[in-house]
Amino acid sequence: TFALVTLMLWLVLYDRVIIPLASKLLNKPFSIHVISRAGLGQLLSFLCLVVGALVERTRRERITQMSALWLVPQVGLLGLAEGLTAIAQLELMYSEFPKSMSSVSSNLYGVAMSIASLVASLIMSVVDSVSKQGGKDSWVSHDPNKGHYDYYYWILGGFTLLNCMYFLWCSMVFREGKRVETKLVVT
Repeated sequence: TFALVTLMLWLVLYDRVIIPLASKLLNKPFSIHVISRAGLGQLLSFLCLVVGALVERTRRERITQMSALWLVPQVGLLGLAEGLTAIAQLELMYSEFPKSMSSVSSNLYGVAMSIASLVASLIMSVVDSVSKQGGKDSWVSHDPNKGHYDYYYWILGGFTLLNCMYFLWCSMVFREGKRVETKLVVT
């Protein structure tokens, strides 16, 4: 619920408050470029996992039970990251693909999410297998007091940070390609 509420709040704030206010202050139309929004979403995904690892470590160290509301910052960041990344990806696909391929571009996001789910399952299986070697409890144990979900979040955070760096490289190549393309059209 908190992820969806954050996502909806972001969409309303961005479209109805941030953009009009920034445009008014700058006296010209304003928007945040789709690549910048996607990159910010990638960074927030990483921060979401860092927050999750820290909260899980705190939960394991406490003797008393913690409220589920401790998950709100992590889940809120997740909703905001999704709002930035998913919408920016769809906008980028629609703006870069030819109009005749609009159905292909809209389905690419679903295909990418399906592949991501398969990769996430693979990572979970590998972490489970490797972490329970030697008779130890799995990091992703069914009993959260025996597992180490904080370690699992750190692993996912590492992959997400690598993904952020790869995204940054791809966006620089994309923007450079656009500059070259623009120079060719102008000359």
